[in-house]
Amino acid sequence: ERLKTALPPSPDDQAKGLATNQAKLHALLPPLGAAMDAAFTQAATAPDGPVRTWAAVRCGALDRRPIVGPVDSVRQPGLWLCTAMGARGLTLSLLCGELIAARLHSEPLPLDAPLARALSSERWLGYEPQ
Repeated sequence: ERLKTALPPSPDDQAKGLATNQAKLHALLPPLGAAMDAAFTQAATAPDGPVRTWAAVRCGALDRRPIVGPVDSVRQPGLWLCTAMGARGLTLSLLCGELIAARLHSEPLPLDAPLARALSSERWLGYEPQ
């Protein structure tokens, strides 16, 4: 659930998550959903059973775009970041790494300039990237 940062999740949140997953399983694979009903019921009382809950907190930006670029080129020269990818880190990390490398070495950007600006850390500071 968005904007929740408390870990571990409360028992109510865990129960809601299990119910949601069980309903999705029934919708996608009805025979497996029926076969797993007992395991989902057991999950509420046996945390080491075949169905378990887990949660994590992902770093994200308010505009839901990665933040890529220098932190503060005046006060922290050479300190760059590549963060706030949320659930898309695996797919965006390569592109964002290429963007940082291109900017650091003054090479052509791996994507259109407006998109590079949209991902730039400078968008939070109110000035255009170099």
